[in-house]
Parts: sequence; C-alpha cells; structure tokens
Amino acid sequence: WKVGIDGGQPRQLTEKLSLSPAISPDGKQIVCFYLEDQNSPVKLAIIPFQGGPPVKTLPLAGQLGTNLAWTTDGSAVVYVLTSGGVSNLWAQPINGTPAKQLTDFTSERIFRFAFSRDGKQLALSRGTQTSDVILIRS
Repeated sequence: WKVGIDGGQPRQLTEKLSLSPAISPDGKQIVCFYLEDQNSPVKLAIIPFQGGPPVKTLPLAGQLGTNLAWTTDGSAVVYVLTSGGVSNLWAQPINGTPAKQLTDFTSERIFRFAFSRDGKQLALSRGTQTSDVILIRS
C-alpha cells in the first residue's frame, strides 16, 4: 500500500504477500520479499512504484532474508540472510546474475545496515540476540 504525504486514499500496490519494501534510488521501482502463493519459495520482486505485477522476480540465496536496501547506483539489492544464528549480507544484482555474499561473519546477527551516500562505505550493527522463557506461577 502507499498513500501520499499529504494524505488521501491508500492505494494497494500488489495483490500478493509482500514484505520489507525498499524504494529504488531513482524512485521508479520498489523491491520487496514476495510470496507468489503458499507453495512457492520467497523471492525478491521488483514492482513499479505506481503498483502492478512484478516486472522482475529474483531468487534468494537462502530461505528468507530481512532488511532490504538498494545499492546507491541501483544495480543490486542487498539483504541479510541468517543461518544458524549467524547473519551475513548478500547482494543480488537486478540483472539476474547470481547473488554474491558481501560479508563472511562466523558469529552474531546483523540487525541493521546502511550505505553511505556515495556507496563506498557500509555501516552495520550486529550482536547477539537472546530470548528467555519465564514461567510465572501464581
């Protein structure tokens, strides 16, 4: 969905389950994690900013990524893949060539990342994620 900054009616952009949208640097396209149907693997989908069906779908290097971002030149989409509690960044060129692993961490998770405006540097936050279960009896 999208709605103008000045308000107005919300407009649905796609009919399928779409997560983590990111607008391209030129403002003409949106990339998102996309599920065609319940039996299909999650893919990357590039849809027009005005909405409609994907103009391109691309496979993920793993099962499900998080935190989508375009490279500053718009040639690739970067996302986080986590396996066995360890996160790494992957870049998927939009021309369809295979995804490339950008980082090679052996521990911890990536929570957020961002490129510098010129695309020459990358900042990220990473660490451990701990979850506890507590039983309270009354």
